[in-house]
Amino acid sequence: MSPIYSREPITKTQFNADFDDAYTHFVGIYDFSVKALPFWKTWINQALPHIRGPRVLEVSFGTGYLLTHYTRILKPMGLTTITKWPTPPAKT
Repeated sequence: MSPIYSREPITKTQFNADFDDAYTHFVGIYDFSVKALPFWKTWINQALPHIRGPRVLEVSFGTGYLLTHYTRILKPMGLTTITKWPTPPAKT
Protein backbone atom coordinates (compact mmCIF):
# COMPACT_ATOMS: atom_id res chain seq x y z
CA MET A 1 0.00 0.00 0.00
CA SER A 2 1.45 3.35 -0.99
CA PRO A 3 1.61 6.20 1.53
CA ILE A 4 -1.06 8.87 1.53
CA TYR A 5 0.23 12.40 1.52
CA SER A 6 -1.62 15.56 2.41
CA ARG A 7 -2.22 18.17 -0.25
CA GLU A 8 -0.26 21.37 -0.54
CA PRO A 9 -1.89 24.10 1.51
CA ILE A 10 -3.84 26.59 -0.56
CA THR A 11 -2.48 29.56 1.35
CA LYS A 12 1.01 28.71 2.61
CA THR A 13 1.28 31.88 4.67
CA GLN A 14 -1.94 31.09 6.54
CA PHE A 15 -0.87 27.45 6.96
CA ASN A 16 2.41 28.61 8.54
CA ALA A 17 0.59 31.06 10.80
CA ASP A 18 -1.86 28.35 11.90
CA PHE A 19 0.98 25.90 12.56
CA ASP A 20 2.89 28.52 14.55
CA ASP A 21 -0.23 29.20 16.65
CA ALA A 22 -0.79 25.48 17.31
CA TYR A 23 2.88 24.89 18.14
CA THR A 24 2.93 27.87 20.49
CA HIS A 25 -0.20 26.56 22.21
CA PHE A 26 1.22 23.08 22.86
CA VAL A 27 4.95 23.79 23.29
CA GLY A 28 4.64 24.12 27.08
CA ILE A 29 3.02 20.70 27.37
CA TYR A 30 5.61 19.19 25.03
CA ASP A 31 8.50 20.77 26.90
CA PHE A 32 7.18 19.55 30.25
CA SER A 33 6.60 16.01 28.98
CA VAL A 34 10.10 15.78 27.47
CA LYS A 35 11.60 16.74 30.80
CA ALA A 36 9.26 14.74 33.06
CA LEU A 37 8.43 11.47 31.30
CA PRO A 38 10.98 8.68 31.78
CA PHE A 39 10.91 7.36 28.21
CA TRP A 40 12.31 10.66 26.90
CA LYS A 41 15.24 10.42 29.30
CA THR A 42 15.83 6.84 28.16
CA TRP A 43 15.73 7.93 24.51
CA ILE A 44 18.12 10.82 25.15
CA ASN A 45 20.58 8.60 27.01
CA GLN A 46 20.48 6.09 24.14
CA ALA A 47 20.85 8.77 21.45
CA LEU A 48 23.75 10.75 22.93
CA PRO A 49 26.49 8.13 22.40
CA HIS A 50 25.65 7.99 18.67
CA ILE A 51 26.03 11.72 18.08
CA ARG A 52 29.47 12.37 16.62
CA GLY A 53 31.25 15.68 16.48
CA PRO A 54 32.90 17.94 17.18
CA ARG A 55 30.40 19.93 15.08
CA VAL A 56 26.80 18.75 14.77
CA LEU A 57 24.15 20.30 12.55
CA GLU A 58 20.97 20.61 14.60
CA VAL A 59 17.99 20.45 12.24
CA SER A 60 15.22 19.18 14.47
CA PHE A 61 12.27 21.13 15.70
CA GLY A 62 11.11 21.35 19.27
CA THR A 63 12.18 23.00 22.45
CA GLY A 64 15.89 22.24 22.21
CA TYR A 65 15.95 19.96 25.24
CA LEU A 66 18.25 17.40 23.59
CA LEU A 67 20.49 20.24 22.48
CA THR A 68 21.05 21.21 26.11
CA HIS A 69 22.45 17.74 26.79
CA TYR A 70 25.05 17.58 24.08
CA THR A 71 26.35 21.14 24.16
CA ARG A 72 28.75 20.06 26.90
CA ILE A 73 30.56 17.67 24.57
CA LEU A 74 29.85 18.97 21.05
CA LYS A 75 29.63 22.24 19.15
CA PRO A 76 26.09 22.36 17.74
CA MET A 77 25.50 24.34 14.58
CA GLY A 78 22.06 25.42 13.45
CA LEU A 79 19.89 27.14 10.95
CA THR A 80 17.73 30.08 11.89
CA THR A 81 14.02 30.03 11.29
CA ILE A 82 12.82 32.44 8.66
CA THR A 83 9.38 33.70 9.60
CA LYS A 84 8.91 36.02 6.64
CA TRP A 85 10.00 34.53 3.34
CA PRO A 86 11.17 36.96 0.68
CA THR A 87 8.85 37.41 -2.27
CA PRO A 88 10.11 35.29 -5.17
CA PRO A 89 11.05 37.14 -8.35
CA ALA A 90 8.35 37.35 -11.02
CA LYS A 91 8.57 34.75 -13.78
CA THR A 92 9.54 36.17 -17.12
